[in-house]
Amino acid sequence: MNRYGAGQLARNVFLTGLMTASGFFSSAVANHPTTNWIPISTNHDRTVVIYADLDRFQREASVVRVRLLFDHLGAQEDPRRSYVTTREYQCDRALARTLDEQFFAEQMGSGKVLPADASPDCEQKVEGQSEKTECAAPWSAVLPRTVGNDVYKAVCKMRAV
Repeated sequence: MNRYGAGQLARNVFLTGLMTASGFFSSAVANHPTTNWIPISTNHDRTVVIYADLDRFQREASVVRVRLLFDHLGAQEDPRRSYVTTREYQCDRALARTLDEQFFAEQMGSGKVLPADASPDCEQKVEGQSEKTECAAPWSAVLPRTVGNDVYKAVCKMRAV
């Protein structure tokens, strides 16, 4: 048995098949050769695949810190095709907060870095030509029956490698 459990293994096999069939799995490997992204969830209409970076996964007691990538599979009006975010989860209390996020013009966190929408909990920082949002966001409840809840459940079941 692997560290994720049988249910998570089945979900990863399904998502890997989805990514391979749609041609995006190979781009994930090409664009992030040093990142250990694994698919952990999709949104409900399967137009976004959510990945976790195993190399940047940390657990301290019931608090998990994980780097996530949200990758849009199809065309959309928003020019932001993907974003990478670091989030913390209090697994014993079903709480989450965003620590940082960065938006990209291309899939799998590649291409031009795009500006984020302003948020009252975040301050804008410009480093060179990239704009990154650094957040000291407050903890918020993970809502049931949402993609956020699916991600919360997946990352709280994971163990550090």
